[in-house]
Parts: sequence; C-alpha cells; structure tokens
Amino acid sequence: MRTPNVSEAKEKIQVIKYLDVGEMTITGSGKVNNKAFYAAKEIVLTITAKRPEILSKLSGYEFILIAPGESITASLGWEESKSRLAGLALTPQESLGFPGRFASYIEKKKKPSMDTFVHEFGHAVHSVVSKMDPEFNPLLNRAYKQAMALGLWRDKYFSVDNWKLESSPVDEYWAEGVRMWYYVGKNQEFKTRDAFKKYDPGITDLIGLWLSAEEIPRGY
Repeated sequence: MRTPNVSEAKEKIQVIKYLDVGEMTITGSGKVNNKAFYAAKEIVLTITAKRPEILSKLSGYEFILIAPGESITASLGWEESKSRLAGLALTPQESLGFPGRFASYIEKKKKPSMDTFVHEFGHAVHSVVSKMDPEFNPLLNRAYKQAMALGLWRDKYFSVDNWKLESSPVDEYWAEGVRMWYYVGKNQEFKTRDAFKKYDPGITDLIGLWLSAEEIPRGY
C-alpha cells in the first residue's frame, strides 16, 4: 500500500528516491546513498521485530534521509536559520495532513552514521506506543523523574538542569535512550548494554519491554 504523502513529498522536497517499509516510507534526494536506505530499512525492521504492531501503527509515516550538504529545514520549506538541526520530528497533527514526518542526517564527522536516524525513529516509536498503551507515558515520566532525582545524565541536554525549551525533555530522554540502547561500545556513552541497564534501569526496562535487543547497523 502506498503511503498517501509520497507524491506530495516528491513535489515539495524534490524527493526522487523512496523505499517502503511496511506501510511507512523512507525518502531522500538523489544525493542520498542507496546503502543508507537499506540500512534505515534494516534498523526499522530490527527495532520493531519484538512488537511488529509498532510498524503497523507507523502506516503513512515518512522518514526523510538528508545527505551531506543538504539542509533539513530547507527540505521542508522552512527558514534556513534553523538548518543546523541534525534531526527533526514533526509528530502527528491533523492540520498538517500526514501522520508523522521525520528527517535526519546520515553522516557524522564526515562519516556514514545512522545515529540521528535511530534517535528520530525513537520519537516515531514514542508517538505510536503512547497511543497503544496508556501507561507508557506515565511510566516514562516516572523513569525520567527518578533519573533526575538520582542526579543521572547531568551532562546531557535533556537533563532537568540543562533543558532550555518550553516543551518537556522527556521525549528527548526516550529518543536518546533508544539510541544508546543500540549503540554501545567504543566512543559511545556505555561500553555495554548491561552497563546502560545498571546506570538507568528505569528507561532501559521500558525500552526492553517494547523494542528488540538485536544489533542494528551503525553506518552504511
């Protein structure tokens, strides 16, 4: 089944490549390496393997891959002044005419990287799981409050002391948690997943309840 916003996306952001994963779509310009599309597909399928109903609920969602030299906000028709973003999540809004749209760079420090894609996909998972389970957000908020009370994540932008935006930092706590769940080892926050679990059992218990523990691609 075709996602309803693909034609619109092609017209507005000059998409010429796209790959369907279930009933959601991964899109990008001609500058995006084909390997990045297949890495993104593998990531989506692996993360949702434990709870396939998550992928079903992502029907109509679009994930835009942004190549080096391209601007996330320009691709969406926004002002260039906001183009330093590494990723962007537009959560479901009826007025926007689509279920959810997410964009991410696929390069980090001039090397292929799916870090930001995983973070943004974490936001997408949050948007659908919170509707599937009314207890999800209360549990997530409780985990965040416990982590802050224990003084965890003081160096992270989503910590209560560092957060500068009006919106809640809990969404970022979850999305970064998803990224750290999959990316452990050298040059990461934790050398092992067990170390992450020991550091913050609140968020890791919740992630483990919904998402696969299998490895995913780091690059492409």
